[in-house]
Amino acid sequence: MSTSLTGNALAMSLADLVQTYAANRQTCHVRVCTFEADGDLYLEQGELTSALYGDLSGDRAALALLVSVDATYEVKLGRRPRARNVTRPLTGLVLEAARHKDEGSVPHPTPRPRAVVAQAPATAGRSSSTRPFVLAIAGILGAGALALLGLDALMGGQEPKRPGAAAAHAPAPEIAPLPGVNGQADGSGLTGTADSPPRLVEGRAPQPPDASSALEPTIVCRVLVSEEGKVIGASVVRPRAELAAFETAALAAVRGYTFAPAMKAGNPVAVWTNWPVAFAKEQVARRIQIKGSDTIGGALGPDLASAFRASHPEVEIPVEALGSGTAFVGLFDGSADLGASSRLINDKELAEAQRLGIKVAEWVIGFDGINVIVGAQNPVARLTVDEAGRIFTGQIKSWKEVGGADQAIHIISRPSYSGTHGFFREKVLRHGNGTGPEDFAATTTFLEKNEDIVAKVGADPLAIAYVGAGWASGVKVLAIAADDKSAAIVPTTETIKNGTYPIFRPLLFYSRGTPRGDAAAFLAFVFSPMGQGIVSRHGFVPSDVGVPPELQSAAEAQPAPKAPAEQATRIVFTLGSHEPDAAGLAQVQELAKKLGEGNGRALVIGNADSEGSPERNTRVALARAQRVAALLGKYGVTQDRLQVESAGSDRPLSTNGSLSGRSQNRRVDVFLLPSGK
Repeated sequence: MSTSLTGNALAMSLADLVQTYAANRQTCHVRVCTFEADGDLYLEQGELTSALYGDLSGDRAALALLVSVDATYEVKLGRRPRARNVTRPLTGLVLEAARHKDEGSVPHPTPRPRAVVAQAPATAGRSSSTRPFVLAIAGILGAGALALLGLDALMGGQEPKRPGAAAAHAPAPEIAPLPGVNGQADGSGLTGTADSPPRLVEGRAPQPPDASSALEPTIVCRVLVSEEGKVIGASVVRPRAELAAFETAALAAVRGYTFAPAMKAGNPVAVWTNWPVAFAKEQVARRIQIKGSDTIGGALGPDLASAFRASHPEVEIPVEALGSGTAFVGLFDGSADLGASSRLINDKELAEAQRLGIKVAEWVIGFDGINVIVGAQNPVARLTVDEAGRIFTGQIKSWKEVGGADQAIHIISRPSYSGTHGFFREKVLRHGNGTGPEDFAATTTFLEKNEDIVAKVGADPLAIAYVGAGWASGVKVLAIAADDKSAAIVPTTETIKNGTYPIFRPLLFYSRGTPRGDAAAFLAFVFSPMGQGIVSRHGFVPSDVGVPPELQSAAEAQPAPKAPAEQATRIVFTLGSHEPDAAGLAQVQELAKKLGEGNGRALVIGNADSEGSPERNTRVALARAQRVAALLGKYGVTQDRLQVESAGSDRPLSTNGSLSGRSQNRRVDVFLLPSGK
């Protein structure tokens, strides 16, 4: 087996390469060549220990190299590292490097003489020469690397089609046997009592590519589903040349599917599974899109949707759970039929609804107690609301101050666009004053998902966090007293229902007016005894109000028309740029044209990802909005017809936990308003 490999950033980015070797605890030397300078990265047992890049060294050299797009590199396995000069963990460096790239602040080295280590391909994209390199990495690193690399990389990419070339279809090759992924090679082997195969959560049937075809085929795809339920590889099991177009459409569709991951002995695992893809019939699929709260959407929402679809199989109900703030983003731009929220709509959102001419209807489906959680071995059993507030603001820094060990407290929170975050900050940190100055300590770790918070608290005896009652499993839940003179109350269904537990809140759905058709029928089901029983089984307190009469009649009506797609125009900012991309500039011109044709106005709202402080994100988002407003002015729109605002990082469209998600969140939303709004 060779101990030397060569490759380039077009085949695999340097960040992915290094993380793959780190995940497999390899010791190696990565020799790098870019257009600017030569560089070196050293790993020992999977830990990045040393980095040099031109005249840069240590963390700054690593930051610059990890986001290099023109790098060629040579990997020497087993080569011992030189003296340590990297101080930060690799994961943190990768995220920090992405942030620097987004901001255009990547460190640059002073060039020095360099030697070419591998020839970069002449065309963008993956070439056939990529395949031996990636397969060699897989062979050296073993089965654990396969899930990291993904099937597309393992199978090797094809040359991009050149203009004028024939669009001949090369059927996907039948998959050869591959080693297991995380110990599980095939979903068919999941036969134990605590085992289960992947379950489709969201994925629409593709449109048939050839309406004149006499056959409506089902294409069986071999799919690799990750531990997170994402499709990371797909191919046709037995391709047929005469169905090439159908196979291409099926693969494109299945790669966008989302699954509940397979379970092995109760734990999520990555598995291969055969998945049949049928094509959509002519009728339009019925669909209820839910966006918003992770407290509702993480588990309760999908279970309500599954129970409803048992009697309404023709209705699709995808649930997107990024935080309560995204419920109102979806309602306002027309991409959501129902917004799930674990907090009440705030004044800013109400004002925006007023400007947009939207009437928002509110539906309380149950109640939730916010649990303050610590590790199972933590001796602290109770806190007052004031003590909890002073811990999360950083005023109380040691567990000793509240009866625990003389050790620092590790604070964990949901992000700012989470309804749980907003409610907890107002109720506990600000003592009910929504406009108070108190905020989470600068040392707080922010995590998007409740399950990640629970896992981190369970593994860290010094951690403290808060989650909805339905998520507090496997950790210690603290009793909370309203003040020094009150008894400490443990959150239970009864104490939340009778109001004696001091930190409780409503769980809500919001809609654009009273919904009709399928959306109304779904809401009516949520309020039915069966729906409220599901609310109760998830650890929440049911509302017990019965089905509102207006929903019963609205369920029989035709669905309300969708909001026009052009209501919200999204202008995306490319990585490392303070200007819209080419598509964004074209959108600005089109918006200016529309505004020039009437007397309307525009609401311009800047957005940022979650990297950096809230204050910085607000400034960055405002600068983007001001830039779009300036461009509209350049095309003749007067400033008195523009209202410019910043939403900071409070309105994400996608997860901030990935580069692709953050790229969607760096944007400006433009709403066209009638005159006088």
